[in-house]
Amino acid sequence: MADAPHSFDLHSAFRDHGSVLLGFTVNALRDRPLAEDCVQETFLRAWRARDSFDSAKGGERTWLFAIARNVISDALRARDRLPRSAASDASTA
Repeated sequence: MADAPHSFDLHSAFRDHGSVLLGFTVNALRDRPLAEDCVQETFLRAWRARDSFDSAKGGERTWLFAIARNVISDALRARDRLPRSAASDASTA
């Protein structure tokens, strides 16, 4: 299945898109450690859903950014649920 048109190679995807995804998440969250966690979660979700990737429906980068937007939304919701003092501490750490 390595050469199938819908295959997803985690290593090449990270090499090709990891840094731009990190920039995207840092920009969205203004918190580099949290952004790094979100990029890791993005690739973990992509790996788990690799069988659903179909290059005929869209590019790998587009698919990864869609996953990243969901991960960022989850992170922002989680941060918003923190008490104010904990949320302030987390954003300055």
